[in-house]
Amino acid sequence: MLTKCHRRHSAFTLIELVVVIAIIGILAGTVFVVGWKSMLRARAVSCMNKMRQIGMSKLNPEGAALVESSEEMWECPEGGTYAFSKYAEDLRGITDPARTVLLYESKGYGTGDESDVDQRHWGWSNYVYCDGHAQFSKSIPPFKP
Repeated sequence: MLTKCHRRHSAFTLIELVVVIAIIGILAGTVFVVGWKSMLRARAVSCMNKMRQIGMSKLNPEGAALVESSEEMWECPEGGTYAFSKYAEDLRGITDPARTVLLYESKGYGTGDESDVDQRHWGWSNYVYCDGHAQFSKSIPPFKP
């Protein structure tokens, strides 16, 4: 008696291929979003570093002329400019330098207070304080404590 020999085919069905392609698409989309957010965060950190350099040169009298002469230094990687707080014009009269804003990201109005803050980094903004530290914050701090 002859029996039929059943051979197994190792081929994918159409549904299996669609599922694999969908999974690859989801993973690629996730990697794209994470990469995009990392790039935006890197720009915000680059902006903060520039602002801190400007702030430190303002606090150091010998470096003030260097910052004022460099226009490229005043441009944020996201677009926009920086401005000094009107409360930090006379650095000797500041009683709480750790809570007094020296430099912030400006919309360009030139008011020097909280109404001019541009939260250009997806709702966040960088600030440099009169003691030299920089901070990335979602809420706008009071410029003068």
